[in-house]
Amino acid sequence: MICGSMEMLRDTKAILEDFGLDEGSNAKPATFVVERAFVG
Repeated sequence: MICGSMEMLRDTKAILEDFGLDEGSNAKPATFVVERAFVG
């Protein structure tokens, strides 16, 4: 799980996806999730 500012989340997500990892959710588990509870 990654958590941080909107900019950090965007950049980290791009890096992880470049490594072939997939963003998941409760409905679709995958290799990482993004915590969005405390951002805009």
